[in-house]
Amino acid sequence: YVYDMLMQGASYADEEDYLIWSNCDMIYFQDMFDNILEFDKIRKRDKLDKFILIGRRHDWMNPKILENFNKEEILKSVNMNPGQNIMIAKTESPKIELNLHAETGIDYIIHSKKTYFNNFNPNLVISGKGHDMMLIGICIVKGIYNCNISETNFVLHQNHNGEYKR
Repeated sequence: YVYDMLMQGASYADEEDYLIWSNCDMIYFQDMFDNILEFDKIRKRDKLDKFILIGRRHDWMNPKILENFNKEEILKSVNMNPGQNIMIAKTESPKIELNLHAETGIDYIIHSKKTYFNNFNPNLVISGKGHDMMLIGICIVKGIYNCNISETNFVLHQNHNGEYKR
């Protein structure tokens, strides 16, 4: 159950902690921490106890083993593609082939311990596709502070649809 998972995670957190709901096929960089540290100033100034930070992902069309996780080094090898593609493609390219996912491609939500407490039906099971949008929708309907960090949080999504040959 989604609510139970969120409450279990929150049970380990202190009031000032940040929690992250994330799909497991995402790669995060220092940007994630930098965004949290910058937002923490707003959180304290405005005394926000409920909030979400969300952002778009970059779909990685030809995922392979990374030699290092230095964002600047990775970006030197990136080829940005127009449009959207969540399929494995361009596997022969020596570049890291990316495209920016649609705005609905969130896959991570940074939130507080209290953001979801008593805010939705505890009997809701994981719905597969769309559970991240449901969690965002709850916050919008409830008027919970939300911030789009797409421009400052570079995130890779490892595509996994389609046939992939090594």
